[in-house]
Amino acid sequence: MKRFLCSIIYLILSISLVQAVDFDVTPSNLEGWTEANIVNNGAVNFSENQANTGNGSLQFTSTGSTDKADFALVWLDLTITLGTLDSLSYAFYRDSSSTASAHLHPVLRLLFYDVASDTYGVLVFEEVYQVGGSTPIDTWKSQDLMDKRFWMFISGTGVCETYNVTLTDWLAGTPTCPFGITPPTLSSDTLIYGVNVGIGSGWANSFTGYVDDVTIGFSGASNTYNFDIDTVVTPSSDEESDENEKTVTTTRPVEVTSIIRPDCEQQFGEVRSVIRASFSPARPTNIVYCQIIVENQIYRTTPGAIGIKEIIDQNIIQAVDIFGLSGATDPVLEFRTFADVCLLGDGDRIVYINTFDIIRVPQYLTTWSTSIDGFGYSCTRIPQPGLVILIASPTVVNTPTIPQPLKLNNCTVTTTDILNLRSTPEIADNIMRLVPFETKLTTSQQTGDWFKVTYQGDTGWLNGGFLLLSSGC
Repeated sequence: MKRFLCSIIYLILSISLVQAVDFDVTPSNLEGWTEANIVNNGAVNFSENQANTGNGSLQFTSTGSTDKADFALVWLDLTITLGTLDSLSYAFYRDSSSTASAHLHPVLRLLFYDVASDTYGVLVFEEVYQVGGSTPIDTWKSQDLMDKRFWMFISGTGVCETYNVTLTDWLAGTPTCPFGITPPTLSSDTLIYGVNVGIGSGWANSFTGYVDDVTIGFSGASNTYNFDIDTVVTPSSDEESDENEKTVTTTRPVEVTSIIRPDCEQQFGEVRSVIRASFSPARPTNIVYCQIIVENQIYRTTPGAIGIKEIIDQNIIQAVDIFGLSGATDPVLEFRTFADVCLLGDGDRIVYINTFDIIRVPQYLTTWSTSIDGFGYSCTRIPQPGLVILIASPTVVNTPTIPQPLKLNNCTVTTTDILNLRSTPEIADNIMRLVPFETKLTTSQQTGDWFKVTYQGDTGWLNGGFLLLSSGC
């Protein structure tokens, strides 16, 4: 519980559940909603192609099994629990152009944190697991979910493959999971901290679908979110005639107004101005760190820290690894919601590589420009820890410089975690063995942020981001 409280104190998103309220969510007025988990060709956009109510809806598209896209709302309220949830519904639509399996449609997920077991997870609604459930084609289906079945994804564990369990069953704490997985025992005190709708992953072939009118309520008060496109009123040439006014609909890019101020501190105190980041929605700034990989087109570590040749071969201006610790060395598993990140310079695009992707897949994110202290920054929004890389226009030829080895004398290092000893100073290279926590070693050479050591007869390299250096270094 302490870990959760430390996280949510800094959340900047909130919802108001004081009465039944209808929200018109548009690209220029997101009401706290945001893109999340956009992977490969997965996409979510506001569209006027289909509308359950109003003039639009959320359109979700994918082209293959590795694609994913979600749209999420996360809030701060310790009184919002599974026990107080009393309304939950949404409308979904599957387009006939879809070639993915016939039962698939945009799903709805409840994000939970169980205090008693200190467990994060997701409760997922899918039509295929309902009694008599069916996914219609080219028509909207509105579903009240309060008596429907939800399966569970457990953070750090995986899927509980029990699919006949209702919210009431989860609330009673009675479900079990096969294959040796033990689910958290949910209760009326289990916190609900968000909701999302989305598609993928593992959906082979193409998919197009829509979502509208998400309703969620607690303790007798509910919010309904209707997704529409922006409406711009354009007067005719006769500006004095109201009768001649016409309404033009247009999809506008999301205007991000988050204030990006703090420098991002590296793990042992160094601050670099090439990155500014707002971590308040994700984690307290004193436990979120940024390890600089490329600074102003010069490698501070090696290209292996990026590890993807197609990215390494591009014109990198800045590259930063954003990660978090829940204590001195304990890794943070995930952000509660997005973080805004700005890198110094005017780049052509920003690449993001999610820390938690087993297969490292580069994602090209939506960017915007801003000025901080008179300098230009390129900004984006990331859903989870990972690498953020600012790339220059292909016409600019300036390959980042790889640092030369530096000989060291009277320098010792102490591990702050269990570390991989690698055969070369690259994060993607061969792991020779593990070096225990708080092991003190003599180092003879430094390359970028890597230090050469010998441990139990094996000579290799340790990542300096997880080392304490002696004064002789």
